[in-house]
Amino acid sequence: MFITYFDGKDAAMSGSRIALPECAESKLVRVHGKDTYLRRASSTETRKLIEAEVKSGRTKWAQLLIEIDDVSLGFWLPAELEAYCTVFAMAPFPTARTLLKGSPDSSELNSHWLSRLSKKAKSKKFRDRFLRYVETQPKALIEFRDFYQKPN
Repeated sequence: MFITYFDGKDAAMSGSRIALPECAESKLVRVHGKDTYLRRASSTETRKLIEAEVKSGRTKWAQLLIEIDDVSLGFWLPAELEAYCTVFAMAPFPTARTLLKGSPDSSELNSHWLSRLSKKAKSKKFRDRFLRYVETQPKALIEFRDFYQKPN
């Protein structure tokens, strides 16, 4: 787990949520000169939260990257991490279609973060390990939450 800091009001807008070990699509962004690529995937709720932060004048951002079992997930806001944790804890595990059912944004099914997750990340084993790890409150997670508690 680590945090990367960014400046600029649009930093989180170009950011992505799912990190992949190889370039599977031309729309992916290379991370820190490594052979790791980011795929843009989010939810309408998260985009609205990010937009609200931008409108409030936020120009400093932190992205938390959590890697478990060779699956990396990136988060721009603590609320985004909490949304993942809520969904990961659901039983039965929902699909993106289920989460978007009845939503006016159901046309965004293919770009929803849950539909972009790898099969490995959707497994119960991965979700349980992810939730247990987040519950341990690692130092980087505390720093990430603290960063967003302070005025920008």
